[in-house]
Amino acid sequence: MGRNGHSRSNTGWIGRTAYLASAIALMTAAGAVAQDMSQDQPVPEPYPTRIDGYQLVRVWIDQPSDMRIVDRLTDDIWSHHVGPDGAIDILVSPEQMTLLGQSRLPAVVLNDDVQALIDAEWARLHSPTRVGHDGGQSILGDDWYLDFKTYDEVMAYLDELAARNPDIATVVEIGTSIEGRLMKGIEIRGLNASANCEEVLFNGNQHAREWVTPMSSTYIAEQLIDGYGVDPDLTAIVDTYAITVVPISNPDGYSYTWTNYRLWRKNRRNNGDGSFGIDLNRNWEYEWGGVGSSGNPNSDLYRGTDPFSEPETQALRDYILDRPNMTMHIDIHSYGQLVLYPWCFSNQRIEDYETFRSMAVAISDAALAVHGKYYRPGQWYSDLYPSSGTMIDWCYGARSGMMTYNIELRDTGSYGFLLPPEQILPTAQELFAGLVTMMQTGYEARPMLDVSELVYGSQAQLRGGRMTPGMTAYFIYSLTGEGSTYVPQLDVTLSLAKPVLGGSATVGNDGIASLVKPLPGSGPPRIIWVQAAEQQRVSNLITTQINN
Repeated sequence: MGRNGHSRSNTGWIGRTAYLASAIALMTAAGAVAQDMSQDQPVPEPYPTRIDGYQLVRVWIDQPSDMRIVDRLTDDIWSHHVGPDGAIDILVSPEQMTLLGQSRLPAVVLNDDVQALIDAEWARLHSPTRVGHDGGQSILGDDWYLDFKTYDEVMAYLDELAARNPDIATVVEIGTSIEGRLMKGIEIRGLNASANCEEVLFNGNQHAREWVTPMSSTYIAEQLIDGYGVDPDLTAIVDTYAITVVPISNPDGYSYTWTNYRLWRKNRRNNGDGSFGIDLNRNWEYEWGGVGSSGNPNSDLYRGTDPFSEPETQALRDYILDRPNMTMHIDIHSYGQLVLYPWCFSNQRIEDYETFRSMAVAISDAALAVHGKYYRPGQWYSDLYPSSGTMIDWCYGARSGMMTYNIELRDTGSYGFLLPPEQILPTAQELFAGLVTMMQTGYEARPMLDVSELVYGSQAQLRGGRMTPGMTAYFIYSLTGEGSTYVPQLDVTLSLAKPVLGGSATVGNDGIASLVKPLPGSGPPRIIWVQAAEQQRVSNLITTQINN
């Protein structure tokens, strides 16, 4: 049986033959590109960090001990999931390749010279004839997607997109990276959108080497802006939601992949021991520090010293926290062609499993209809690999059931992070089709409760978001613990034992209800459980402590 409970079959070996053919074609293409580029004018010196002799290898694992062998060999695992037949893609040095052979794990070489692909890509991108090197003139429309773009080019493109329809589009500054680069996004809100409309966030490029994600993110913004007032479906979406697109969540790492090392994954924090970088998608607070992350600063999965230690994750967190009506979110990655939902840290099903599963299938079906590419839906833990401290776990677990997915874009391993430029636009079109389906379907997230720090002698501040304007919100607590209590007057079941009503407030037009409650002057530290509820709707449960 494979790692995910799949038995190895003859079709797996047929697939390996196909991958051998694909690998041969890939190496031939890389050589041809490099030869063609040698006819052009001289180009700048390639990346100073090189991986000459490194190979991309597909390994088949049958049991957990096989995965432990892989983990000891390398932490540069390219594929974002273990395939149905137990396959996983890894980058190995010549020495690691020798050890892999000694391990006797079934394996096939997908590319025997990854550096050649990187060199060919570098030469193409630095050619004087490269699309985008046009004397500073902007490129709009489909020409933008003819090749990958730098951080500066993507940021400039956001400004141009907003300028095309400033009535609905505004460039927003999310935050600043550790090296001082702006994290910019674009907010799109229709002229008929209500003041308390639901909000949606799409962010790309938490992992620096995933170059197709900023391109696909800009496509989302472009289509929504250009389609407003022209396409009835897109107009309706923009008039329903406030949509923010953040194409580059890791500005420093992304810039580094253009100048120093193409396959860099993390941000660029100096860890103080000669190593650099935190894996931003292991730095989120929910279940931080557990399985699928590393405490080794040299690891590509290094989670940092504390949750939210990085300005990049802090910026995204604060942007979400400032928007209590945010109900849907997509974290855009590559590669693997997957639509993944929580949990990442546990194999337990989330409370909204059936709803999330159904939506993931709908997103996958919509993507498939565009170019015939299948995006496999599934729970991250079982369809990818166990991971802790991820963005989608935080969005769901800490934000009261926000609908959140991690979508892995093209491809399934033939090129991986070094996707050919002719696949940029089709990839973006597949993603956009899935996201349109999600927004058209909609999702009613549970009310969202936030509670301030509780200190004896001060005032507790409780805020309920995503609530129904004009309704009465009830703030309820327990000093006993969690439980299950049905309240017939509201027709809700609280997750509290022996609940006590702390107070109530009328929900404003923005969907927010607030309550300020004085706390006793003194007392021993005490754990308290809190929920908010309105007619037939109940919020997340918050467990906190009253301190001196």
